[in-house]
Amino acid sequence: MERGPVFPKLKDLRDPVIRPASQEQLEELRGELIKLADGNPELGSFLAGDTPASLFVLSALTLSQYLRDIAMRSPRLILQLANSEPGALIAQRIEEARNAWKTEDVSEARLMSDLRLSRQDFSFFVGMFDLSRTIDTRQITIWLSRFAAAALNSAVDFSLRSAHDSGKLRLDDPGQPSRRSGFFVLGMGKFGAEELNYSSDIDIVVVFNPEAGVVREPDEASDVFSRIVRRLIKIMQERTRDGYVFRTDVRLRPDPGATPLLRQPDLRRSREIEIGHDHGVAATRPVQAAGQRIHGLRQGRRDADIFGIAVQNPRDLAAQNAQALHPVLPFGAPFMAPSQVVV
Repeated sequence: MERGPVFPKLKDLRDPVIRPASQEQLEELRGELIKLADGNPELGSFLAGDTPASLFVLSALTLSQYLRDIAMRSPRLILQLANSEPGALIAQRIEEARNAWKTEDVSEARLMSDLRLSRQDFSFFVGMFDLSRTIDTRQITIWLSRFAAAALNSAVDFSLRSAHDSGKLRLDDPGQPSRRSGFFVLGMGKFGAEELNYSSDIDIVVVFNPEAGVVREPDEASDVFSRIVRRLIKIMQERTRDGYVFRTDVRLRPDPGATPLLRQPDLRRSREIEIGHDHGVAATRPVQAAGQRIHGLRQGRRDADIFGIAVQNPRDLAAQNAQALHPVLPFGAPFMAPSQVVV
């Protein structure tokens, strides 16, 4: 996976940056964590010290119940947070989420749990780096968006592979389920622009190609892929004891009730949806988020025939959408120019 810029390690902080809710709460929390660190002398030493890094961590945890709960569940995360270069740590966690579906004997329940726990750990790292003021907000939103893309890709690959194993699909390569599957996912709005915040949902459009030849019973293609979409949404957003990964919206405004779960390419030519201008979902900034890779989809291309997406006047829209112009998505997915989407 391509690495981004290198950032300073948290252990090298020169100032605690923030103050605790109270000194009493800080000391009480310090004692609880030191008890949990029994058997890990390095962690115990870090927590017992009064270095800027340890004081920052303890102060932040007195201010956020969510982050504190994660730290109490997994104190080991504190040393990873302090000692790791942020960019490398985040890249590793994104890669782990992307490959979660490959775990031996993985089941839907196991994948759901793994992705939710991974999201908690990831939120801990990103939130603490954010509070430390060593990482700017733009980088934080990029990291959150790329983790969402990784988790979504994992859910897609698991769902496609499960459909293959059950005899509904005949995949070209079960080890790479999305490859030539005819199943495409576009990220819209903040997701497409890599601008997700901590509480954002992800807006996606799912398209399938019934002529890809992967459905064993072609007449059932729409039903088979609809079940796949419902399954990946369940994996992403169903609330369990471990929470959820990201709320996932495929029924986009202005009329969610009339929006299909997924679309065929020819249906995308039937009408223009101006959701990018008036209805809160930036259709002017779609990117490929998951599923089969789209080759040849480049900025400024007039017509992407595989989806029936017309790219109109990209230069006119470029200025207002300049913050969305990133050269690639994680894992090499090509970025589509700011465009108007014809559906």
